[in-house]
Amino acid sequence: IDRMVTQLMLQPDFAGVRGVVLGQFTRCDEQDPDSAWNVRQVLTERLSDLGIPVVAGWAIGHVLNKLTVPLGVRAELDSGTLSLKVLESAVRD
Repeated sequence: IDRMVTQLMLQPDFAGVRGVVLGQFTRCDEQDPDSAWNVRQVLTERLSDLGIPVVAGWAIGHVLNKLTVPLGVRAELDSGTLSLKVLESAVRD
Protein backbone atom coordinates (compact mmCIF):
# COMPACT_ATOMS: atom_id res chain seq x y z
CA ILE A 1 0.00 0.00 0.00
CA ASP A 2 2.81 2.39 0.89
CA ARG A 3 4.54 1.78 -2.45
CA MET A 4 1.34 2.34 -4.44
CA VAL A 5 0.42 5.54 -2.59
CA THR A 6 3.97 6.84 -2.96
CA GLN A 7 3.94 6.18 -6.72
CA LEU A 8 0.60 7.95 -7.04
CA MET A 9 1.83 10.96 -5.08
CA LEU A 10 4.93 11.23 -7.30
CA GLN A 11 2.85 11.64 -10.46
CA PRO A 12 2.85 15.19 -11.86
CA ASP A 13 -0.96 15.37 -11.91
CA PHE A 14 -1.15 14.62 -8.19
CA ALA A 15 -0.09 18.20 -7.45
CA GLY A 16 -3.60 19.29 -8.51
CA VAL A 17 -5.44 16.88 -6.21
CA ARG A 18 -7.66 18.68 -3.71
CA GLY A 19 -9.12 15.65 -1.92
CA VAL A 20 -8.69 11.89 -1.64
CA VAL A 21 -11.37 9.19 -1.39
CA LEU A 22 -10.13 5.82 -0.12
CA GLY A 23 -11.79 2.43 -0.35
CA GLN A 24 -12.31 -0.19 2.33
CA PHE A 25 -9.02 -2.16 2.15
CA THR A 26 -10.75 -5.37 3.20
CA ARG A 27 -8.57 -8.13 4.63
CA CYS A 28 -5.31 -6.25 4.00
CA ASP A 29 -4.14 -6.40 7.60
CA GLU A 30 -4.99 -10.11 7.80
CA GLN A 31 -2.16 -10.85 5.35
CA ASP A 32 0.51 -10.04 7.94
CA PRO A 33 -1.04 -9.68 11.41
CA ASP A 34 2.41 -9.47 13.04
CA SER A 35 3.43 -6.43 11.02
CA ALA A 36 4.35 -3.29 12.95
CA TRP A 37 2.15 -1.32 10.50
CA ASN A 38 -1.46 -1.60 9.44
CA VAL A 39 -3.13 -0.06 6.41
CA ARG A 40 -4.72 2.78 8.36
CA GLN A 41 -1.36 3.79 9.87
CA VAL A 42 0.37 3.74 6.47
CA LEU A 43 -2.35 5.82 4.81
CA THR A 44 -2.44 8.28 7.69
CA GLU A 45 1.33 8.73 7.59
CA ARG A 46 1.43 9.22 3.82
CA LEU A 47 -1.65 11.45 3.40
CA SER A 48 -2.06 13.45 6.62
CA ASP A 49 0.41 16.19 5.73
CA LEU A 50 -1.19 17.01 2.36
CA GLY A 51 -3.55 19.59 3.84
CA ILE A 52 -6.51 18.27 1.82
CA PRO A 53 -9.64 16.32 2.80
CA VAL A 54 -9.15 12.56 2.96
CA VAL A 55 -12.13 10.25 3.49
CA ALA A 56 -11.94 6.48 3.87
CA GLY A 57 -14.09 3.39 3.95
CA TRP A 58 -15.99 3.99 0.72
CA ALA A 59 -17.36 1.13 -1.37
CA ILE A 60 -14.91 1.62 -4.24
CA GLY A 61 -12.11 -0.54 -5.59
CA HIS A 62 -11.97 -4.30 -5.11
CA VAL A 63 -15.18 -4.91 -3.18
CA LEU A 64 -18.28 -6.81 -4.29
CA ASN A 65 -20.85 -3.99 -4.24
CA LYS A 66 -19.02 -0.87 -5.33
CA LEU A 67 -19.54 2.61 -6.67
CA THR A 68 -17.95 3.55 -9.98
CA VAL A 69 -15.94 6.73 -9.57
CA PRO A 70 -14.50 8.26 -12.75
CA LEU A 71 -10.89 9.39 -12.74
CA GLY A 72 -9.69 12.67 -14.23
CA VAL A 73 -12.93 14.62 -13.90
CA ARG A 74 -13.80 17.53 -11.66
CA ALA A 75 -15.69 16.56 -8.54
CA GLU A 76 -16.69 18.10 -5.24
CA LEU A 77 -15.84 16.26 -2.04
CA ASP A 78 -17.50 17.35 1.18
CA SER A 79 -15.64 15.69 4.03
CA GLY A 80 -18.17 17.02 6.54
CA THR A 81 -21.15 15.25 4.98
CA LEU A 82 -19.03 12.52 3.35
CA SER A 83 -20.50 13.26 -0.06
CA LEU A 84 -18.91 13.23 -3.50
CA LYS A 85 -20.53 15.00 -6.43
CA VAL A 86 -19.13 14.44 -9.94
CA LEU A 87 -19.29 17.82 -11.70
CA GLU A 88 -18.63 16.80 -15.30
CA SER A 89 -19.15 13.89 -17.62
CA ALA A 90 -16.64 11.06 -17.52
CA VAL A 91 -17.30 10.45 -21.23
CA ARG A 92 -15.64 12.69 -23.81
CA ASP A 93 -16.98 13.45 -27.29
